[in-house]
Amino acid sequence: MASSLGQAEKDEIRDMYDLYDIEKTGKLPQDDYATIVRGMGHNPSEKELQEMFQSTRPDRAGMVDYSDFLDAYAKHFNTKKNEEREIRQAFRVFDRNEEGLIDANELKQIVTTRGERLSESEAKSLIKQTEVDSQGKIDYEELTKVIKSSEISEEQKQDIKEWFDICDTDKDGKLAKEEIATLLRVVGNNPTEDDITRIFTEVDTDGTGLIDVEEFQAYYVKNIANVDEKQTLIEAINSFDKNNDGFIQRDELMKFMKDLSEEQAQGMLDMADKNGDGKVDIEEFVELMMAM
Repeated sequence: MASSLGQAEKDEIRDMYDLYDIEKTGKLPQDDYATIVRGMGHNPSEKELQEMFQSTRPDRAGMVDYSDFLDAYAKHFNTKKNEEREIRQAFRVFDRNEEGLIDANELKQIVTTRGERLSESEAKSLIKQTEVDSQGKIDYEELTKVIKSSEISEEQKQDIKEWFDICDTDKDGKLAKEEIATLLRVVGNNPTEDDITRIFTEVDTDGTGLIDVEEFQAYYVKNIANVDEKQTLIEAINSFDKNNDGFIQRDELMKFMKDLSEEQAQGMLDMADKNGDGKVDIEEFVELMMAM
C-alpha cells in the first residue's frame, strides 16, 4: 500500500516522524500521527482520522508501528488519491446527466484546449487506452486511473526524448520499426519481430507506420515504467528462497542482502512477521519491502 506514495512524500513523512520518535522505538501514539497527517498539508476531520486508525494495529499501550501508519496514510491521505479526486471533479463538470460518463469527442476537445494541453496524438493515445461504449462515451472513473497511471516525471520525459533522438538517425521526429527495436534495446528490452508488430498495432494511433516521441512515451509509461512492483518483488524474493518452501530464512536474507548483520536481518524478519507465527512467508516480506 505504501508503494502508492512517491519517494519525496515518504521522505517528508519520515522526517516529521523522526522528530517525534525521540527514543527510536519505531512506534508513536495516534495523536502524534494525526499531527504528522496535518503537517503533510491535510485537514482531516476526527472521523477521517478514526477511519485511518481503524486500519492500523496498535499495541496494548495504543502505540502504532511506523510501517503500519504509512500503509494507513497511503490508503486514506496520499497525494495521488487527492489528485485523482481533483481530476474526477474536473470531468464531472462536463457530465451534464450525472451518469459518470463523458463523451469521447468532448474529452478530446477538453484535453487539447484546456489546462495542461495534450497534443492530438497524446489525446488519441489517451482515448485508445480507455473503453468507449456504444454511445461514444467513457467512464471517467476509469479515465482518471488511466491518466494517473500514465504520468511520469519531467526527468523521465527528457530521458525518453534523448533516447528517441539518438535512434532517430534521419532526424524526422519519427521512428520506423527497426529504429524502435533499437530504442527498446537501449531501455533494456530485447523485442522479437512479433513484439515490434504488436507495439505498432498498439502505439501507431495515426496509422502512419511510424511512431513519434509522444506515441513512444505513452507505450513506455504503460509497458515499461509502470510494471507491477509487487510482482517484480515476488520474483526477486523467490530467487533467494533457496529451499523453495515459501518462507524466508535469516541466512537466505543475508545472502541476498550482503550488507546486513545477523541482528539487522533478524530485525527485518521480525518486522515482516505480521501474524506472529515466528515464520515469514514471501507475501509478508513483500509487504514489508513495499512499505519501506
